[in-house]
Amino acid sequence: MVKLNEDETGRLSEFAHAYKFIRDAVLGLWRRMKSINKHPNQEIQLDLSSNAATANPVSSVFALSGRNLATVKNLIELMAKNGLDFFSLIQPDDVILIKINEEWAERGGTDTDILKQLIQTIVSHPGKFVGEIVIADNGQWIGSMKWDRNNAENPSQSTQNVVDSFSNRYKVSTYDWMQIKAKPTKEYSEGDMTDGYVVYPNPDPITGTIVSYPKFQTTFGTSISFKHGIWNGNNYENKLKIINLPVLKSHNMYGVTGAVKAYIGVQSERRGGGLGNGHASIPKGGIGTLMAETRMPTLNIICATWVNSVPGNCRGAGPDTPYNVATRTNIIAASTDPVALDYWSSKNILVQAASKIGYSDTHTLDPDSKNRKGVETEGFGIWLSKTRDVLLKAGIQVTTNEKQINVVVQDKT
Repeated sequence: MVKLNEDETGRLSEFAHAYKFIRDAVLGLWRRMKSINKHPNQEIQLDLSSNAATANPVSSVFALSGRNLATVKNLIELMAKNGLDFFSLIQPDDVILIKINEEWAERGGTDTDILKQLIQTIVSHPGKFVGEIVIADNGQWIGSMKWDRNNAENPSQSTQNVVDSFSNRYKVSTYDWMQIKAKPTKEYSEGDMTDGYVVYPNPDPITGTIVSYPKFQTTFGTSISFKHGIWNGNNYENKLKIINLPVLKSHNMYGVTGAVKAYIGVQSERRGGGLGNGHASIPKGGIGTLMAETRMPTLNIICATWVNSVPGNCRGAGPDTPYNVATRTNIIAASTDPVALDYWSSKNILVQAASKIGYSDTHTLDPDSKNRKGVETEGFGIWLSKTRDVLLKAGIQVTTNEKQINVVVQDKT
């Protein structure tokens, strides 16, 4: 092995820094050139179609397309007509935790119009709702329930504004898990009543994820363990239901954010000063471990009124989504299977939208692609498949097989 003297080592280091500077400058110029003549900030109409599953077991996806049609009320009706009764999933005395995307302002966060519609649907339960609703997320390093620029028809309508419009009549509140992300705690059953994160002592042997989950008391005094349910002082009651309400967008590190990737906001991320390592384990299917070890969502609803369909290797790709890079598609979709919902939504909404706004290379958004180039960490099709496998191994039925996905689309009144 050739041994370099101090001067030679210094020159080599300078060369490496210069090379990196030139490489980054050329890469940045290339990305800007790729974005020329692309017009993401527009309203488009996508071609969606229903599909009857031909293989078992079946996961169903329900979707509505259209400015006036894509509402939660219409989505619940569409589901009911096709065998999934929302008001059987949600009981009148349940505690409903709505997991949103709080991390980003503008179009990067959950659609607060859809959130408002969802809360109204729950409190209008035909069985007379007497339960509780809490809106929660952990933005890890930034995030807010009170953004002044929001994903809504009225940009000033924040998550907290929506909650405040209900809280004088119903038990509806917010809880920002960021405030407890660095606080380790034990379970209620172990005598620890403090708010914080319960952290597994060892990483999962397959995915490497260190599972962590929140345990906290709501504004109304309800003690919630994300994993075990509602603590009544003596034991846990299985009255906790999770509704996963993400926005659909591209992601420069992992290709796509949807129902699965949004679950990173459940755990405490070490990168943001927390206690876990969820992001690092995504390539091995770590979100599947997090879901299986804590609590699966009762229902997943994807907000796709506005999406970020800029592919991951281009300027403007998510997860942060300023108004000027969002595309209006007027779609809302739901499924009890988060993997199937992400598979269908990315393939039929993001890929198609990217093509319509001028991008020819959409592989970073394609769930069938195993090409990891163009994203910083791992290709979407790769880690989604691994997440699927982890969940299947845990006995949770999910799928990326189109033959097993029953799709019901309504785009006309």
